[in-house]
Amino acid sequence: MPKGLSDVQQKRFFNDHSVYEALTGAQQMSFKYLLEELLQTLSLEKADVFRHPTVSRKNVTEAATAEW
Repeated sequence: MPKGLSDVQQKRFFNDHSVYEALTGAQQMSFKYLLEELLQTLSLEKADVFRHPTVSRKNVTEAATAEW
């Protein structure tokens, strides 16, 4: 991060340049299990579920590798 940035500039720089790591195989399996349990418990369809950046983006790479 460049020196001398204000707090607001630091946050903007971080959000513009940070990248979320891809999910590991174990994380993907855990995510799918959790998602299926929530869908069943709440009587939802997969079409009712959105990636976080679709509804409230902080960073373009959020949830980029999660699959369902």
